[in-house]
Amino acid sequence: MPSLSASEAVALVATILRDTGLTDPERLLVDTEVEAFVAEAADRYSADRPRVLVTDVVADGSGRLALPGDLEAGFAVLRAVEHPVSEVPPSLLDARGYGLYEGPAGTELLLAERPSGTVRLTFTARCAFGATAPETTIPERDARAVCDLAASFGADAIAAGFARTHEPLLGEGAVAYRSKAGEWQAVARRLEARYRAALRLGGSAGPASGWANWDAAAGFTGGFLWHRAGGR
Repeated sequence: MPSLSASEAVALVATILRDTGLTDPERLLVDTEVEAFVAEAADRYSADRPRVLVTDVVADGSGRLALPGDLEAGFAVLRAVEHPVSEVPPSLLDARGYGLYEGPAGTELLLAERPSGTVRLTFTARCAFGATAPETTIPERDARAVCDLAASFGADAIAAGFARTHEPLLGEGAVAYRSKAGEWQAVARRLEARYRAALRLGGSAGPASGWANWDAAAGFTGGFLWHRAGGR
């Protein structure tokens, strides 16, 4: 079964939040905000459940390999380097025998064994909702959970909006806005908990995204480090 497209994910997040007014003034979040939260949730999911890709590259015996285009330095985890390929059991190079080198031509993979011929790289990659469902790289089984996470980011932003709106008010008006903010914070926590339960993630989660500037553009701001893994 195909997963969701990006537009379908945005619509599902609005449905989860019951924020489906026909015009922007009727809605607590506009589509551009929801789109940003969907992208942020996909990045978070990528850290929790990255794709695993396998690519064959040709080594010339120099001990230097250009990184394939779908290997994102700064995010990817290099899980294995195999040479020669298709042996049983797989012939995996010792992780101590290869590493990254930042050169004038960009990032290269240096191989101490200087192999020649086909080298197989196994590494992780980001997941995302595509323009069409077949282009989406988030599995169908997890797409709803990622939308729950995006909705938790949206609920937290709505809570921040109500919290900020009450600041100049006094009396019953301020109490009402504080109550709304608290209700939306609770929604954010429940939705993130639902995401974590669906993915069977251990540990306790903090706030979905923390108090945010209501006017600020949403987006993923976390950093990723390159890692390598593997060995005989």
